[in-house]
Amino acid sequence: MPAPLVVAVAPGSPAALAGLTPGDEVTRLNGQVYASPVVADGIAYVGTTGGVMNAVRVADGSFAWAFRAGRAIHGDALVTADAVYFACDNGYLFKLDRATGKELWRYDLGDARVDRVLPHPNVFDWDWQGPKPAIADGVVYVGAGDGGFHAVDAATGARRWRFETRGRIRNGAAIDGARVVFGSADHFVYALDRVTGSEVWKQDTRGEVDATPVVHDGKVLVGSRGASLWAFDAATGEPSWRTYFWGSWVESTPVVVDGVIYIGASDLRRASAIDPADGRVLWRTDVYGWNWGTPLVTADRIYVGAAGGSPYFLAHVASFNVLDRASGRLIRRFPLPEVTGAHQWGIAGSPALAGDLVIVSTIEGALLAFPAN
Repeated sequence: MPAPLVVAVAPGSPAALAGLTPGDEVTRLNGQVYASPVVADGIAYVGTTGGVMNAVRVADGSFAWAFRAGRAIHGDALVTADAVYFACDNGYLFKLDRATGKELWRYDLGDARVDRVLPHPNVFDWDWQGPKPAIADGVVYVGAGDGGFHAVDAATGARRWRFETRGRIRNGAAIDGARVVFGSADHFVYALDRVTGSEVWKQDTRGEVDATPVVHDGKVLVGSRGASLWAFDAATGEPSWRTYFWGSWVESTPVVVDGVIYIGASDLRRASAIDPADGRVLWRTDVYGWNWGTPLVTADRIYVGAAGGSPYFLAHVASFNVLDRASGRLIRRFPLPEVTGAHQWGIAGSPALAGDLVIVSTIEGALLAFPAN
C-alpha cells in the first residue's frame, strides 16, 4: 500500500487516542463517494458521483475493473456470487458481470429527471443517499427517486411490478418472508406482497425515511428524519416502540447483533446500543461527527465512521472510531483532515470488513484501510 496519510488533529476536537496507525490510502476514485464500499473476496465495490462503479483490489489498490455508468451513483451496490447490481442517477438499475464488469442488462427506473440537493450549509432538505437493491428468489427489489418501487426479474431485467409512493425512495428494502419492506420520503414505511406488489400495511414515521428497514424478531426497525427509531410489528405494522434521538435525523440503517441494535445518528453525533425488545438505550457514545452509516460490529469492537462539516450550527468533526462493544467506550479515534473549500468531508457510508482490515470510503473520493484491532 502507499505510505500512510499524514493527518492532523482537527482544532477543538478530542486528541487522537493512542494505538491506531493512520489509515493507508488504498486508492483514489473520481468524484465524491457517499456510498459504502461492499467487500467480497478481497475486492471493494463502490460507486461515485463521478459516474463510475469501481471494483478495487483491497490488497494493492489496483482496479479489477471500472464501469462507466454515466451519472452519479449514491447508493451501495448489491454484490452476489456472479453479479453486481446498482442504481444510478441516470434513471437505470444496472446488472454487471461481477468478474469482468460487463453490463448484462439495464432497467429503466423512470427517475432520470429527478433532481438532488446535496448537503449545503443553508439548505436542509439534503438528498445524498441512494437505494441499495435487494434480491430474493430471483427478483431484484429497488426504489426510485420518483417514488416508484420496482420488482425486476434478476435474470432478464424485465419488470414484474411497480408500486407508487408519494416521495423519493433513497434507501434499501428488507425481505421478510412473503413481504418486502421499505421506506419513502412521504414519511411512510410500506410492507408489500413480494409476488403481486399489493400493499399489506403502511405506517407513518413522522419524517422522511432515508434508512433501510431491518427485520428482527418479528419487528421492523427503521429510523426517520422525525428524530426517531421505530419498531413496528412486521405482520401488522402496528407500532411496538419508538426511541427519540433528540432532534437528530436517524438516517443510519441499524444492525442487530446478538440481541442488541447498533445504530448511528446525524446531528446527535452518537453511536448507540439499543435493546430491541423495548427501545431502551443501553449506551451512547459521542463520535463528534455525523455517523450516517451502519456501525461495523465484530466480536468485541465496533467501528464507526464520521463526517465533518462547516459552516454548520453544530460542530462536526470527521474521524474513524473504534469502540468497545460491551460498554461503548471510545478505544481509539483517528481524526480525518478538514478539506479546504468543502462543506463536508470524512466518511458518509458504512465501514466494511476485509480480512484484518476495515475499509471505508471518504466523501473526498478515497478508499482508506484501517487495521481491525
